[in-house]
Amino acid sequence: MRVSTWLLVAATATTSALGLAACVKSTAFNCGNDDGACAGGVCEPQGFCSIAAGDCPSGRKFSDTAGDGLAGQCVGGDGPDPDGPLGDGPQPDGPEPDGPQGCDATYVAITGGTAGHRYKVVAAANTWIDQQNITCNQSGGYMAIPDDAGELAAISTASGGVNIWVGVSDRVTEGTFLDTKNVAYASLALTGNSNNDDCATTDDGVAPLVIADCDGAQQLSLPTVCECED
Repeated sequence: MRVSTWLLVAATATTSALGLAACVKSTAFNCGNDDGACAGGVCEPQGFCSIAAGDCPSGRKFSDTAGDGLAGQCVGGDGPDPDGPLGDGPQPDGPEPDGPQGCDATYVAITGGTAGHRYKVVAAANTWIDQQNITCNQSGGYMAIPDDAGELAAISTASGGVNIWVGVSDRVTEGTFLDTKNVAYASLALTGNSNNDDCATTDDGVAPLVIADCDGAQQLSLPTVCECED
């Protein structure tokens, strides 16, 4: 009777162990050098799947199903980039961007222009608002602001001496002139201002700037010069 009890206990223990073993399942998945087994990922030489990871120098990390302690680790052994995912633009080791920094490649230095500033002559006539908000802003600049008589002369010469819009107006508050960087303007004298005339032109290329209608019934369409800073 004692022997039978021992045999019953042993058999029960063995059965329980086998049942437990059957329930334990390894979380590691070996892809066997078959990228198709990784559901869109890559089967790495270690035999585990990797997925895209912008915060890893290699651009990939092991998936959560990887074994050998590799789950979540960057492929190649390097840790995640502490500055977060890499941006979409050129990386530090990549090619330099075209054109000067901060300026569209269409901007160039002009004789007499402000040091560190570049300019783009826009020969096509348009309203002051469209020249500023579309032509200049969308190319990375702003309508040129003559900071002194020398820069005004340079802008006028670059444009061929024709009358052009420049980046000064009192469109927001009558009598309060701001430049196209939203800074109060007092560099050069202004003339011709009235309730219907709000935006500055070069007129003959020398001070004072002449204020003309830019958003009223008689608004002009003029060429301009855009400006940007390196």
